[in-house]
Amino acid sequence: MQIFDSDEVEWTTIGVKRDTVLDIWLKTSIPGSWYARSIHELHDVDVFETTVAKRRVMLNSWVLEMKEELGERLRHALSSYNVCKTKLDIIRTEVNLRVLCKRASSASQLVDMTLSTV
Repeated sequence: MQIFDSDEVEWTTIGVKRDTVLDIWLKTSIPGSWYARSIHELHDVDVFETTVAKRRVMLNSWVLEMKEELGERLRHALSSYNVCKTKLDIIRTEVNLRVLCKRASSASQLVDMTLSTV
């Protein structure tokens, strides 16, 4: 099963594909101590010559880095949306005011015409 799949009714289903490359990488490690070093210590280490604990530290670091990047992109997109929404609200208010002015002007002219014929 793929991570995102469609069923016969075209609903999108989300599943977890077992034994992905990362799963296999996490399971197959060299024997060694279970001492987990910091990510800075693991920076220049060959990822295929690490223990399970070290691989978990590296994976968690990568996940955190991706979350932070996606969070920043989301904040930027939300900020852009808010700027556009504010501009659109200003335009909508201006259009509404113009329509009201035209209606008021038309109503005033109608009253003037009615009073002048009386």
